[in-house]
Amino acid sequence: GGGYFPYGSWGESERTVANTISADMFRYYDELHTIILPNSVISIGQSAFEGCTGLTSITLPNSVTTIGYRAFRSCTGLTSISIGSGIKEIGGSAFENCNNIKEIHIRAVTPPYGSGGMPYKSTIKLYIPKGSKEAYEKVWDWEGFYQYIEE
Repeated sequence: GGGYFPYGSWGESERTVANTISADMFRYYDELHTIILPNSVISIGQSAFEGCTGLTSITLPNSVTTIGYRAFRSCTGLTSISIGSGIKEIGGSAFENCNNIKEIHIRAVTPPYGSGGMPYKSTIKLYIPKGSKEAYEKVWDWEGFYQYIEE
């Protein structure tokens, strides 16, 4: 389930979700500051959190396999992203215009498929699993980060 809650007009503080965050579910809801997703969530839909300028960090559980097109686009308050080990695909422009991101933590040993979904890389530290640096450096969407840190 889900809906489109334009420009912060949605008044509830919690929303129960099953396994999918629907397309446009929290789009432009700028009062959203924190998201805590249950381990049941496997997919984040297109533009689900687009324009949520109040978000400062995101932690996605290991269950999430797909981040949709423009899912977090223009979340200008974001400084930190943590993506679980189950991620397989990050949609195009997923983090476009998220210009304040300082670090991304990805728990997946195999670099997820992407189509230009990651933000400008020259100042971002990318934290990846030990032993996966070479794999990340060889994949177009993951090459060229400011710093790779294996953890």
